[in-house]
Amino acid sequence: MNRKKIELLFLIMAITGSIISGVVLLLYNSASFKTEEFHFYPSEVTDWQIADESFQLHGEVYYPRHFMSSEAYPTVILFHGLSRTLQDHSYLIDRLVRLGLLCYAIDFRGHGSSDGEYPGTSETRNTTFGDSFGIYRYIQEFPYVDKNKLISFGISMGGANALLLAVENLVPYYVLSFPAVGYYWNADPLYNYTITGERSDGLVMAGTADSCGACIPEYVNTFSNNNPGSEIHWFEGATHTDSDFWLESMQLTELWIKNKLNLAATTFLNNKYIIIGLSSVSFIMAGFLTFICWKRMRNPIKNITHTDITENND
Repeated sequence: MNRKKIELLFLIMAITGSIISGVVLLLYNSASFKTEEFHFYPSEVTDWQIADESFQLHGEVYYPRHFMSSEAYPTVILFHGLSRTLQDHSYLIDRLVRLGLLCYAIDFRGHGSSDGEYPGTSETRNTTFGDSFGIYRYIQEFPYVDKNKLISFGISMGGANALLLAVENLVPYYVLSFPAVGYYWNADPLYNYTITGERSDGLVMAGTADSCGACIPEYVNTFSNNNPGSEIHWFEGATHTDSDFWLESMQLTELWIKNKLNLAATTFLNNKYIIIGLSSVSFIMAGFLTFICWKRMRNPIKNITHTDITENND
C-alpha cells in the first residue's frame, strides 16, 4: 500500500471518529432523567419509624441520567409550601439531577395528589411533620440513597419540615427558603432548637421584610444565634416567598449543594454548554478532514490527466 493510500485511510478513519464522537456526545447530553410516581404512608409524628396507614401520600422520584441502582447517590428531599405542590420544584430538580443527584419530592397531606386532611390552621400545620418523617422512612429501604449525603430542602412550611429532619439528626445537610421556623415541635418553636448532630451544615435564605407569622426575621435571627454554623442569606426588602428573589434562591441552593458535596469535579459532562461545544468541535473537525480528503483525492486525478495529455502530445 503506497503512502497516499495510507494517508487517505487515516483521513477516513479520522473523519469517522470525529463524527462518531460528536454523535455520542450529543446523545449523552440529550438523555433525559427518569421520573416515577410513588405512594407511601406518613409516619406517626411521635415516632418516624412507625407508619400511619390511615391514608397515603403522593410523591415523585427523579433519577439522575444514566442511573444505576448498584451505585449510591447524593439525595435531596424536597418539601413545598402551604397550598402548593411538588411541581414547584421542577426548575431546581432539573438543575440538581444534572449534577448527578437523586431527588424525592412529595405532596403534603391535603395537597396535590395526596390524601389526608388539609392543614388549614396554624395549629394543624405541624401535622405535616408526619409527612416529612414518612418520606424519610420510605427512602431508607433503597441502597442507592447515600445516607451520608442526604439533603432536606423546603420552602416556607416545607422549610419547617426540612429543618425538623435536621433537628432530629436525620439529615446531615439542609437548605431552607423563607422557612416557617416558628412552627412548634414538642411544645417549643423550631427556632429555639440547636442542632447537635456530629455533622450538620445548613443554608437559610430569608427576607428582611417577611411578615409571615412563623417566618419573621426575628425568628430566623434567633435560629441563627442558636446555630452559628448555619449560613444565613438575607434577601433585602423581600416579603414572604418574594417572586423577585425566586431565581436567586434557586441558584444559591444549587451552588451551595454543589460546593458542600464537592460536585464541581464530577459534573463536566453534565454541563450542556460544554457538551454542545465539544460536539461542535468534533463536527467542525470532521468537516475539515473531509475537505482535506477531498483535496487529496482530486490531486492524483489532476496529475494523471496532465501526464496523459503530455504523453499524447509526444
